[in-house]
Amino acid sequence: MLEGKKHQCKGRIFSIFKPHVRPIVRGKSKTPTEFGAKIDAAVYEGYTFIDNHSWDAYNERSNLSLQIRPFKERFGYLPTTILADKIYMSKANRKVLKEYETKTYCKPLGRPPKETRSPNISRR
Repeated sequence: MLEGKKHQCKGRIFSIFKPHVRPIVRGKSKTPTEFGAKIDAAVYEGYTFIDNHSWDAYNERSNLSLQIRPFKERFGYLPTTILADKIYMSKANRKVLKEYETKTYCKPLGRPPKETRSPNISRR
């Protein structure tokens, strides 16, 4: 970097003091760069299973089906419920969850209704 007078080092370790930490450029408005590893974890009855651990910059949305497979191999059945960040709730992943009949708690796609209705009140 010094000889080439560059401020970037693609695929290289960033910190001298913490060589295991590299920046991940995400392009978010609040914090464009994140530090640390990306971990895909499954929590089952108080136990946490690390299924994927990576220091590379990638989009996690493609990992949802990769998370479901190890769960089925480990326990012999599909999960009934998945709790995930909203980045995982793409149309393709929602379709996969529907095929597997797996519930998830996430915002529905599309515009929110103009008028919110109480579920207990019926319209006449």
